[in-house]
Amino acid sequence: AVTCEGSAQLLLVDVEAGTVEARIATEARGSHMVAVTPDGARAFVANIPDGTVSAIDLTERKLLGVIPTGPGAEGIDITPDGREVWVANRAADSVSVIDAQTLDVIETVMCAGFPIRCKATPDGQRVLISCATAGEVAVFDRRSREETGRITVLDRGEGGDLGPIGVLITPDGTHAFVANSSRQEVVVIDLGTLGVIARLETGNVPDGLAFIARAPDVVPL
Repeated sequence: AVTCEGSAQLLLVDVEAGTVEARIATEARGSHMVAVTPDGARAFVANIPDGTVSAIDLTERKLLGVIPTGPGAEGIDITPDGREVWVANRAADSVSVIDAQTLDVIETVMCAGFPIRCKATPDGQRVLISCATAGEVAVFDRRSREETGRITVLDRGEGGDLGPIGVLITPDGTHAFVANSSRQEVVVIDLGTLGVIARLETGNVPDGLAFIARAPDVVPL
């Protein structure tokens, strides 16, 4: 599932064949990020300038509706059970929680510091929100939807406009990797202690993060 901001579409791409199977209109501007339910039945696309989320049926390949969340809707993730969609509304300093079936916004909570990415832990108990201008990662209890703590990854006295953006959590839920754009690094967080345990140097303005399974015959350089 690939977003296309310029054409306001979600593309379904057959990666192995290298072909586009479907183009589905989001009916919104700035369709930036996408999250897919664990069963592959639905996709949710965050539309930044419109402050909305487009819900798409991937089986029927059609738009189900456009859901208002808040100004600057960008970061988006779905809880492992597929029941909730968490959306970071960066310009509103808020996070909206959508029922993935009814498409209703069931709660909106405040999250100061330009919340820009969401990532649920594999056990579904917590959601991490990177807050770019605050230089912090907020930790939310998924069920109570209350902020339970913050992890500082960038001291604002260090300068730079961009703090933490991309967030990735290991499949076993023990660690998180956070792209710290101003520092040109990826910060490693121990999710047991909520402490920073390493900083990995990268290129300029790191953001997107992903895991790739290493084949047995691949030798690191």
